[in-house]
Amino acid sequence: MGAIVGIIFPIFALIGLGYLGRRLGLLTGDAAAALSGYVYYFSLPALLYVKVAEVPVAEFFSGNLIFAYSGGILTASLLIWAVGRLRGMDRRTIGMFILNATFGNVAYMGVPFNTVAFGERGMPVVALTIVLTSTIAVPLGLAVMQGSGSGTAGGRGVILARFLTNPILLSIALGLVWSFLAIPLPEPVRRFVGLLADTAGPVALFAIGTFLYGTPVLKDLREVAWVTGAKLLALPLLTVLWFQWLPVERVPFAIAVLQSAMPVAATNFIFAQQFGVAVEVTAAGILVSTVLSLFTLSVLLLLLL
Repeated sequence: MGAIVGIIFPIFALIGLGYLGRRLGLLTGDAAAALSGYVYYFSLPALLYVKVAEVPVAEFFSGNLIFAYSGGILTASLLIWAVGRLRGMDRRTIGMFILNATFGNVAYMGVPFNTVAFGERGMPVVALTIVLTSTIAVPLGLAVMQGSGSGTAGGRGVILARFLTNPILLSIALGLVWSFLAIPLPEPVRRFVGLLADTAGPVALFAIGTFLYGTPVLKDLREVAWVTGAKLLALPLLTVLWFQWLPVERVPFAIAVLQSAMPVAATNFIFAQQFGVAVEVTAAGILVSTVLSLFTLSVLLLLLL
């Protein structure tokens, strides 16, 4: 429990710092938009590129682990799509809910959490889950949000142009290519990209804090509960079910399930702001799921060890 608290405390401290900056008048109301723009166009693409590129291409052929972990994400996305359509939600909102339910804090919380639990031996599996989460959950959510144009040739061209100019998808694609080529970056470039990537999480969390000031983020508890339940309970359960069909060794299984149970990623707030959809629900979902993960991750860890 102490290790979990040690991981979660800095997250809330950064959010609180952003909130305090607004409350003290040190930041204006435009701070959240400016910070989210920086993360979306610069630091988050750098982070995703680094996480994808540093995984050897051979790791992408880990058979059951890849298919079972990916199956959980895809099944959860399909269920959210079906429920969203039944509830009459528009595509952009459904896409954002898919992101919130499947794109968890697998890097900022997942890496230190699993390092404490399993040591360095589990890092290849952790890296692979980060890659799979980034290359499946993010493009899938963005595809639903951006794919709401017309069915005409012109509409399809607009959608294709959006994908080709999306910094997140481009960074993932570039990372996959670099992983395949296995060519090291020049040291100055590597340091620059690494420094840029390191700022994504802290700045995103700080931006959430600036947004929360004066915003009634808990006014729609039903939607927040749906997002939190889907992320902390439904996705891990679906992942476990997939591993019953495609079994792997105990440690990779435990890490994959724990990664699927990580709370809503702080960077989802950036997507919500950039697309102007479910911003309050996303911000609240990040907070609530992170708080509750203190208990859900503890229980899962006890069951999996």
